[in-house]
Amino acid sequence: ACRAGRSFRACGDVAASIAAMRRLPFIMRPADPTTPADPAALWTEFAAPLRTFVRRRVPPDVDADDVVQDVFLRIVRHQAQLTSVVDLEAWIYRVTRTALSDALRGAQRRRARASNVD
Repeated sequence: ACRAGRSFRACGDVAASIAAMRRLPFIMRPADPTTPADPAALWTEFAAPLRTFVRRRVPPDVDADDVVQDVFLRIVRHQAQLTSVVDLEAWIYRVTRTALSDALRGAQRRRARASNVD
């Protein structure tokens, strides 16, 4: 079974990942900090546009689904900050750009190590 924190490759499919998201703690939406948002609802709202955003910016050796999942894990880890976020969508895209930079740096390091081994 897929557990939170595992990549899509390890989980095997998106449905299992969504099920894992439902088991994560609730995320507070800043528009109404008294009402918890369902992580699956955030996934439904933002996963497809973020995946498109990431796919347009990564080389083929970087898995866009892994980057998007990393974004949602970062959202859960920083859920306490969401109550002070003015624009949730802008914040999520900022987190996505950071995760994208991290993934690109990691891919660059892997390519450098692979060329050093040869």
